[in-house]
Amino acid sequence: MAGWRADAGGVRGGGARRGRGGAGATSPLVGVVAEATTLRTALACLVAFPVLAWLLARTLREPV
Repeated sequence: MAGWRADAGGVRGGGARRGRGGAGATSPLVGVVAEATTLRTALACLVAFPVLAWLLARTLREPV
C-alpha cells in the first residue's frame, strides 16, 4: 500500500498527523492490543471506544 511503512513500533500510516482529537490517545493502545492479541481483538476495541465514550458522556451534567 502506498503511504504505509513498517517501523520498530509496528506498522503505521506514513501520512498520520498528530493532534486530531482522541486518535493520538487510542492509536497506541490499539497497537499494543493488536501486537499482544489478534487483529480481530484490536478492531473490536475500535468498535468499543465510541460506545464507551457515549456512556461516559451520559454521566456529564447539564451546564447551568
